[in-house]
Amino acid sequence: MSELQFSKSNFVRNVLSVIRSPLASSQLNVISEQQHMDKTCWTPVELIEPSEHKNFNYALLVLNTRIALPKTVTCSLWQNAKHRVLVDGGTNRWLSFLHDLPDEGRELKNPDVVSGDFDSVNENTLEFFREKGATIEPTPNQDETDFTKAVRLLEPILEKKQITSIIAIQEHGDRFDHIMGNINTLYKANKFLKDTRSYLISEGSLTWLLAPGKHSIHVPMHLVDNQRWCSLVPISGKTIVTTKGLKWDLENGELEFGKLVSTSNTYASQNLEVTTNNYLLWSMGVFYFD
Repeated sequence: MSELQFSKSNFVRNVLSVIRSPLASSQLNVISEQQHMDKTCWTPVELIEPSEHKNFNYALLVLNTRIALPKTVTCSLWQNAKHRVLVDGGTNRWLSFLHDLPDEGRELKNPDVVSGDFDSVNENTLEFFREKGATIEPTPNQDETDFTKAVRLLEPILEKKQITSIIAIQEHGDRFDHIMGNINTLYKANKFLKDTRSYLISEGSLTWLLAPGKHSIHVPMHLVDNQRWCSLVPISGKTIVTTKGLKWDLENGELEFGKLVSTSNTYASQNLEVTTNNYLLWSMGVFYFD
């Protein structure tokens, strides 16, 4: 898909209306994970619709990949985040993103932190954001990715800022190893930040981890109507899964690499139910472009 094209006037109007909209102030919490009895409930519309971002309790991370989200979504996610982090080369990407905005659209908040081993960030860019007030946090440890290290840095401030979710802007690009590294960070974060949820958002997809147990996912109707794709990936190994509401449902289906993997599925209903005995990667197509 190609990135949504905006005229400058339409872009500025859209961004400012999203950021200032009084409707946004009535919304509740980012992709909320509410416990109803023994079921974990997910409402992804809260993340993909800019009008829903206002009162979300999330930290936003920009990783070192191109930023291909719709600009209105990117700007709204940035402005409404409780904490903003540029991760190593993502610092260069963010500065380029800002330069590509119309003048009126550049009035975005400054990052709180720039972190990484700084092997892929331009020194002038680092200094630019230092002068803007960002805290520069070197993370030289080579045993973990810059993404994982950036998530670890969030641990002390989660309670202070009442952050319940972490959202990372990333793209698939040409580095499959980076994709796998980002997925590994989802797993690691689930262990050392047990009460905080981590998500990967990109130009066309939204991805997160389903823990063992029962889950419900409320899918926006336009994604159902347009039969957007969704996937259940058993990246933890053999997984027994039962679903309700998908076009191709599973009944105690055994998912495992080398056997069955439920990719390119789609929806029969807005309301999905997923029961899994192991960690399961959920990914879904989200944005449309004119």
